[in-house]
Amino acid sequence: MTEPHDDIHNRDPYADDELVPFDVQGYSGNRGMWLLGLLFLLALIIIFVLFKIYQPGVRDRNQAPQIEAAEAPDKVRNETAALSEDSEMDLEIYNAMNGESSDKPVKVTESSEQPAEREGSVEISVAEPTPIVSAPEPKPAPIVNTPTAPATTTADSRHVVQLASLRSRSAAEETWAAFNKSHGSILPRGTYMDVVRADVPNKGTFYRLRLAGLADKATADQICSRLKSRNQSCFTTTK
Repeated sequence: MTEPHDDIHNRDPYADDELVPFDVQGYSGNRGMWLLGLLFLLALIIIFVLFKIYQPGVRDRNQAPQIEAAEAPDKVRNETAALSEDSEMDLEIYNAMNGESSDKPVKVTESSEQPAEREGSVEISVAEPTPIVSAPEPKPAPIVNTPTAPATTTADSRHVVQLASLRSRSAAEETWAAFNKSHGSILPRGTYMDVVRADVPNKGTFYRLRLAGLADKATADQICSRLKSRNQSCFTTTK
């Protein structure tokens, strides 16, 4: 019996190979699902880590913030370290302020600081301030009324110009001073004040202020007209 030869040697080299079907869509879909699952798992891990990191600092807005104290003190007193004299004195003072008494005496030492010495001496002279003397305020000059007639009169007739009728002689003199200051420049030379007391029945006593020393009636009328033009009331009369 003759053994069959190998099919490889008997195959037709020009014959087509048998094609095996391959589903590309199914292969890529399974690989994509695996990648998507891995990414989703990685995202969950990152979110979990961030939550654990920021969880201590997150609080509800309706709750008041809480500050937790450290379990151990920041500074620990060294019981074995030796204290200096200044430190012991400070400790005794603080103990006394807190009501804790101590039998140790408090030693007070003088300061060793001394003022620096300079060579030579400097003299500082302070001049006394000059007192300020204020000048006295000038007193107002008193108003002096001169009702006396001039020494020389060229003409003095019986005609006068009456200026006012007042209740007192002093009021008449003050009125004459104001009149002479306002209208003295238009009065003829030699004129003077004439005050006459008049007792009027049922009215009392009056002091008539008049301008005297006029030459005649025409001069009196002329002066009275000029005074009226300057808003000074008057009229002419005789002594």
